[in-house]
Amino acid sequence: MKIGYAREGYHIISIEDQLDYISQSKCQNYFLDKTTLDLENRDEIWKCIDYLSSGSTLYVYSLSILSTSISNLETTLNSLISKNISLAVKDAGLFSNKDLKRLAENLKLFCRFERHLLSERTSIGIRKARVVSESRGRKPKITLDDARAARKLLLQGAKSKAELASYFQVHRATLNAAIKRLERYEEAKEFSDNDAEKL
Repeated sequence: MKIGYAREGYHIISIEDQLDYISQSKCQNYFLDKTTLDLENRDEIWKCIDYLSSGSTLYVYSLSILSTSISNLETTLNSLISKNISLAVKDAGLFSNKDLKRLAENLKLFCRFERHLLSERTSIGIRKARVVSESRGRKPKITLDDARAARKLLLQGAKSKAELASYFQVHRATLNAAIKRLERYEEAKEFSDNDAEKL
């Protein structure tokens, strides 16, 4: 059995082109979604998969018609695999059920890769934001340069924290916080610079 699936509202490929491909493929029936980009709210794709019987072939113009993200595409392919359905794609050819299993495994790897990239970009963004935050906003009681000088004197044993706090006219806790703030800034700045070198 040959069944087609098309989706309206997909701006790259017109609905006319999608339906022409389904017609040329001599499909006995087709399902058409007219709803949003949210896969969970596109009822027709799930009705289509439920309608298909084992050994059938689903025809779509492009893999991107089936889903709006790699993770959602993986879910759709797994549904086809579980029912022993093949997939015919105009711009990619025919995928047997065995081919779909391999494709789903590859997509799983890409999903992990995508999540790792997102996590890394988020981390970079946070670190860069810290650098910007340290260079803007309300002026602290102890500047980064003062904190750097104070840290150097402490490491050399030339001054105690009590003496330095008295010199800067702040509490020792404020001095400690300033040195920690300096360390965070230096760490974020180094990370940001290394990231810029990669670009």
